[in-house]
Amino acid sequence: MDERIFIPYGFLIVVDDVGWWCGYDQRYKNGPTRSGIERYHCIEDYKAIIEIGKSLNMRIKCGFVAGEWDRNNILAKVPNSNKHGSDWDNASRLHPQIEEAAHLINANSPYIELAMHGVMHMYRDDDGKMQPAEFYQRDEKTGKNRMTPPSVIRRHIDAFFEILRQNRLSTDIVSFIPPCFIYTYSKEDDHLSHILAEYGIKYISTPFPSMQYTSSEKPVSACVENGIITVDRTGDLTGWYEVDAKTPETIKKSYYGMHWPNFLNQDPDKNMDTVNRWIRYFKKYEGQFEILPARNNMEGSSQALYKR
Repeated sequence: MDERIFIPYGFLIVVDDVGWWCGYDQRYKNGPTRSGIERYHCIEDYKAIIEIGKSLNMRIKCGFVAGEWDRNNILAKVPNSNKHGSDWDNASRLHPQIEEAAHLINANSPYIELAMHGVMHMYRDDDGKMQPAEFYQRDEKTGKNRMTPPSVIRRHIDAFFEILRQNRLSTDIVSFIPPCFIYTYSKEDDHLSHILAEYGIKYISTPFPSMQYTSSEKPVSACVENGIITVDRTGDLTGWYEVDAKTPETIKKSYYGMHWPNFLNQDPDKNMDTVNRWIRYFKKYEGQFEILPARNNMEGSSQALYKR
């Protein structure tokens, strides 16, 4: 009899770019990339997330971009947050389903967790030009990450939480997903994780191949920085821009990262056709000996760290 002990991989679904109301990619006119779907988001798109969560009994971790929920135009006073600067006006064009969506999120908290993904995902220089990404920008000459000034970072994070309060969404945010996966792992007090810890962030997930680090030893699979468990979600199997995406043939032995439109349909009335296809795919993970599907982010992060 084989009596070896095997520690399974932690598995959790992580979805980026939730929160945008306008889905259109407007980089062609110095606008946001947004979610990339060529329509406006609607309540059916939030129901899609919840349906996946209920079917798998999993609290889906959702990277939430808060800017288009800004009811009081506070981003007009937040530096480097948007291309309009002090002329920012979101209050006049709030989505008609915003209150219904907030209620749905709150009522289904066992199946959807909002994670910090920025106020508008990108950094805007003083001329309003967009630079990826909100908290770090990559130097074109050196390839090294340059952190947004700490004072500006705190203004962005404060605004993120204020927008949640405006909409009566929970401010119990303990997870962070780096926009554009531009991130630097560091145990020192001069990088982002130190600031995030001040705001109660306990978990980060990002693909490690795109992550830079200040430590002498390269981070592997899961690690701890300033009290935060940072997990390698590995490379996504589906492009961020793919709507109604086909499910992969392979099974990932890690977190499963994807983007909101991947399991949505161009016609929101057909969302469940796409969702059910993805549910059938994710159900395959439940029977894998080497994989332990997590109930929530805390379990998934702890399992990933234990596996390491």
